[in-house]
Amino acid sequence: MLYTSNNEQDLIKFYNSFNNKDELIIWLKQRRMQEHSIKIFNEDKPKDLVAVILTKDINSKFALRIRELFNDIPIIFNDTKSDIWNFAQSVNYAYKIAIKQFNPKWIIICNDDIAEAEPIQKLKQQLDKVVDKELVLVKHNHSNTIHFAKPSLIRKALMKMGKMDKEITEIYSKLNVEIMPIPNKRKIDILMYKSVSEKFENSSDFYIINRTFGVPYDDTFLNEAEDVDLSFRLKNNITQINYTIKCIGGGKFGNR
Repeated sequence: MLYTSNNEQDLIKFYNSFNNKDELIIWLKQRRMQEHSIKIFNEDKPKDLVAVILTKDINSKFALRIRELFNDIPIIFNDTKSDIWNFAQSVNYAYKIAIKQFNPKWIIICNDDIAEAEPIQKLKQQLDKVVDKELVLVKHNHSNTIHFAKPSLIRKALMKMGKMDKEITEIYSKLNVEIMPIPNKRKIDILMYKSVSEKFENSSDFYIINRTFGVPYDDTFLNEAEDVDLSFRLKNNITQINYTIKCIGGGKFGNR
C-alpha cells in the first residue's frame, strides 16, 4: 500500500479520504515496508562504537567521505534507493544489524552528508565521559531546539479570515491536529503559536545513542518528525559533548 504524488490537489484528496487521525495512523502502520540493502565496512575495527549511515549511493562522494572520516570504526550503510523509502524503517533495520553483529555500547546515527568531522578518537574520548545518558548530541550546524505549541489567537484569527491555506487548515481541523513541533529559530512563530511544553534539543540528523535504549524510532512516522519524537521521549536523558561536525544538508539522500 503506497501513495505518492507531486500534485498538491491529489495529496489534499488523499488526506481527505480519512475521516479522522486514527484512520490515517492505521494506514501508516499497514503500509508496505521497504526492502533494504546493507553494506558493512571496517568489520575488523574495535566494536564499542559503530556508525549507521543512510545513503542513496554506496559509491557516491558522500559515502566515500564517510568511509574516510570514520575509518577507525565499523560502518553499516543502508542503501535507500527504494521507491517507498522510509527514514525510520531504514535506521531501525540497520541499527538491529549493528546490535546483532557488533553489540556496541554506542551507535552513531546519521545521514551521509558529513563534510567535516573531528577525529573519531576524540569522539570516543568524549563518549567515555558520558554517564547515565542514552542520547548524545554533538556541536552541529543543523542542530535545533524544539518545543510543542498550539496555534495562537492571532493564527486562529487568520485561519478564520481565510488568510492562510484554507484546504490545509481544514485538513488539520479534520484530523484534530492541535499541537505541533515548532523550531525556536523563526521569530514569526512567536506570534503564530503558543508554547505548551518546555524547549528540548532535537537529535536532528546526527546523534549517538546508547544500546541500552533500544531501537530508536517509531516507524509509523513517514519521513517527518521521527527525530522530534525520539528527542522528546529522551528529553531528560540527553547530553551534548565537545565534538563538532559539519553537514552539507539538502544535497544528499534525504532530498528526494
